[in-house]
Amino acid sequence: MKYSILMLLLAGVLLAGCGQDEQPEQKDIEIIEEQPEIEIQEKYSRKDLLFLSDYQGENEKLWLDGRFIIEAKALTVSDPDGKVHYFVGITLDEKGTDLLKYTTEELSKERDTLYIVLGDEVLLEAEVEEVISAGTAIITMNSVEEAEELAEILSREDDE
Repeated sequence: MKYSILMLLLAGVLLAGCGQDEQPEQKDIEIIEEQPEIEIQEKYSRKDLLFLSDYQGENEKLWLDGRFIIEAKALTVSDPDGKVHYFVGITLDEKGTDLLKYTTEELSKERDTLYIVLGDEVLLEAEVEEVISAGTAIITMNSVEEAEELAEILSREDDE
């Protein structure tokens, strides 16, 4: 299945409130460019989701990974114009929340880029503008089917 990730919204988004007919605000991360459609293989699990800086560059650094995800679920939200948006809401555990906060503190100093990678495919690249202290993330998807499949992958326990 192909996924095109348009944006990542972090900080202050409560997943419980995302199921309501309100569109979450994008506050802390600005998208640099729209990502092309990519193929995500079903063999992946949450451990394969990586938060990196300088992806495949000389100074590539892994900040945190999907092992800290405690919940991933597909969400649907309608905007005031009636357009439906599809998301995958991710909740991190306490350590993941702390790591995300530290990551964004460091990356926001120079407005560096954070890459969200699943396996070897870049799902999203975003410029970090502010510190993100909430342990939630929302990834925009193209369809409810894509959102449900990615949520299932990110909820999958490792086979090891």
